[in-house]
Amino acid sequence: MAAFLTVVAVVANQKQVYYKNCLQMYEIEKCNYEEEMQQVKEECLTLKRSLAASSAKMLKQNQFLMQVQAELKNIVSTGFHNCHSIQDKITKLEDAIDYYLKSDKRWNDFKDNFDKIHPHFFSRLTKEYPNLTNSELRLCALLRLNCNTKDIAQLLGVSQKSANMARYRLRKKMKVQTDKPLNSFMMGY
Repeated sequence: MAAFLTVVAVVANQKQVYYKNCLQMYEIEKCNYEEEMQQVKEECLTLKRSLAASSAKMLKQNQFLMQVQAELKNIVSTGFHNCHSIQDKITKLEDAIDYYLKSDKRWNDFKDNFDKIHPHFFSRLTKEYPNLTNSELRLCALLRLNCNTKDIAQLLGVSQKSANMARYRLRKKMKVQTDKPLNSFMMGY
């Protein structure tokens, strides 16, 4: 009987040691997981800041270029009608600025940053709406970032009227109810 009690005590002790080891392993894994989660949160926050910074930078660049473009149009319309070479140079400059405002490289850079923060946004959107154009996808991304029409117009290098029309056409194409804001609708992707 004493031997039996000794065996039971040893087995109970071994189970206690085993559970204690399991608990320690769990605590270590929990600590590692929490550290990893903190790193992921910090990376996500950094990416969001980076995206916000690049959006702000792009917005400022577009505002500047649009001001320059407006000034060039003003110069052409007010005083240099007789000097065709200056007018031609200014027109070429306007065209170059317009091309820059609608540049695909800038869009690709923005899209890469956007994909890091919202990794499945474009794939889900294009899966459900395969007929969306690149311009419409740009608009969807800006709506997902909760940009207002004025900022969208400046970022896309178009007038506010054009941005409103693009929103309207997108709403119709995606069959979004008029009582639901497009920004809210895009949050679902």
